[in-house]
Amino acid sequence: MRRWLKALLLPPGLNLWMAVLGVLLLAWHPALGYGLVCLALAVLYLCSTGWFVRRLRGLLCGQVPAFEVQTATLRETAEVLVLLSAGRVRGAGADRPSELGYARLRHGAALARATGLPLLITGGSPGWAGATSEAQLLDDELWRLYGMRAHWLEHRARTTWGNARYSAELLSGSGIARVALVTHAWHLPRARCAFERTQLTPLAAPVEEAALGSSRESGEWRPSASALRMAVLLLHEALGLVWYRYAVR
Repeated sequence: MRRWLKALLLPPGLNLWMAVLGVLLLAWHPALGYGLVCLALAVLYLCSTGWFVRRLRGLLCGQVPAFEVQTATLRETAEVLVLLSAGRVRGAGADRPSELGYARLRHGAALARATGLPLLITGGSPGWAGATSEAQLLDDELWRLYGMRAHWLEHRARTTWGNARYSAELLSGSGIARVALVTHAWHLPRARCAFERTQLTPLAAPVEEAALGSSRESGEWRPSASALRMAVLLLHEALGLVWYRYAVR
């Protein structure tokens, strides 16, 4: 059900049903029908541009306190690094973490070595029989690539809200209160919102991403599939943040 709602509320599914509705309305109300079709195309174009992605990413990433991202600060203030999983890629032999998951894994491993903080990896399985949890997939790659193991693995969470809830349960009774969230900067506002509802105090440990090029280099107004994919991720985060802050209690 959740996946269907995402498909309907985010591009390109949002644009598709708007355009179809507009076509169906042409016979009864041509102005409204044409308006919906044009709006669907305009929104799809806007979401496919670097300009839109740059602005939306800036709004989300701007909520991350700059002082928290420094390694020295984390060493002094955090007690645990919490690495949030980011999906999987299904393979013929075995599943593997997504590209976003590998980026978080690299950053988490580097921070663990630099700070000496223990690592908790959180991420459940998709539900089909015999599926390995995302936490286990990441921990296996952590060992294969960096010769390290996480101190805790949380295997139940399927959402960011679950990451917070089950990580807090796993750490309950340990006396740990301050955790550094290892995830992408655009995901941090929603992750922090979820973790703040637990007894844990979340700090920011965002993945370092390459800066977007200039408008001339990246084609700020030229539509691209990569920009649309990023826009869908960012819009998902924005909607999720609103939901977490005002609808989930």
